[in-house]
Parts: sequence; C-alpha cells; structure tokens
Amino acid sequence: MSGENDGSEIITEQDASFGVFPNPNNGSFTILFPEITDNAQGELYNLMGERVDAFTFSGDKYEYTPAEKLAPGMYMIRVTNNGTVSTKKIIVQ
Repeated sequence: MSGENDGSEIITEQDASFGVFPNPNNGSFTILFPEITDNAQGELYNLMGERVDAFTFSGDKYEYTPAEKLAPGMYMIRVTNNGTVSTKKIIVQ
C-alpha cells in the first residue's frame, strides 16, 4: 500500500473543514467553506441516526433553511466534498 487515496476510499474528518453558524440556532444556519466547493452534498441527521434532510450546494457559503421546522435538539451535519466526509454537531433551540 502506498498510502495514497485513489478516490475509492472515504476519508472521515471529525474536526470538519467547514464552519456552521450560528450554533446554537433556530433551525436555519450558514455553512462556510474556506474555499469554493463544487456540488458538495450535505445531510442532516438527528441523534437516532435518521436523515432528516439532504441538499447539494456549490460555492463557499450555503444558507440552510429547513422545509419543515426542526424539533429542538442536537443534530449532526455531514458534508461530502471531493471525496472527503466531514461532520459537525449543531444545536437547534
């Protein structure tokens, strides 16, 4: 094994390379990337592991507004960008 990623391996980073604010929030929040993304995939999960929403975005900023009001609690946002999967916890008040 050369240690290089040939694209078939998913790299997971717990210390995500994106920012989410405000956190805590009311269900709407902004995702910021340090550089331009192209067709990044976002998924929002509740703590039971159920996906509650999914979205695609490009650019360095995405304004998330849920179609339905999110129940207060903790959620995980998972972003897949160029083969890298990053996660962050968010709190909805």
